[in-house]
Amino acid sequence: ELGLGSDSVHIQEAAAIVREIESAVQLVTTSNIDRHSCNGVSNQKSNEIARPSTTRTAADILSSHLEFKRPIVSFCQSIDSLLGGGFAVSEVTELVGLPGVGKTQLCIQLCVDVALPKQFGGVCGEALYIDTEGSFVPERALDMADALVNHVTKSSQSSSNRSAGKPGRIIPERFNEENILDGIHVFRVHDEASLVATIQSLPGSG
Repeated sequence: ELGLGSDSVHIQEAAAIVREIESAVQLVTTSNIDRHSCNGVSNQKSNEIARPSTTRTAADILSSHLEFKRPIVSFCQSIDSLLGGGFAVSEVTELVGLPGVGKTQLCIQLCVDVALPKQFGGVCGEALYIDTEGSFVPERALDMADALVNHVTKSSQSSSNRSAGKPGRIIPERFNEENILDGIHVFRVHDEASLVATIQSLPGSG
């Protein structure tokens, strides 16, 4: 049995957490092809993109930098404006406030919004939610996913109308409520040791 302060976790529980995380990582890795299709890139084309090249143009480098810096939008204009367009990827953003102000709701919203297709200003990614207090509500996530899909659908139709009957931005086939929820990986931890074990088992945490 491992202990941190007054909290403790059995070795078997820690091992189970590690196996669960490794399984989720494997699912994310094997879904790379699906994410390529979410971006409208064929398998053959994605393989071509993945091949290393001897030279890169300045435009390619700039494009990759801008792509990496694309934030996750919350669809709350005041928050996104305050953060310079949304929540930055590969950075830590701390949310603080009194109970009931909406911290958990915002986190669930971001888990949903991370699936927004790139052609609509999103990152077309997946999310990992570490739940330390049992506050993740899948029904609420489903409601948010449904609202996001409806918003993107209306946006696509609106852009089509503005272009005098020309097709608007194409919505990826995989962009639906079920796949959005499939892209949210939830880990329930009950103490500090479990939390540390979960974080340290994530790719790139070492």
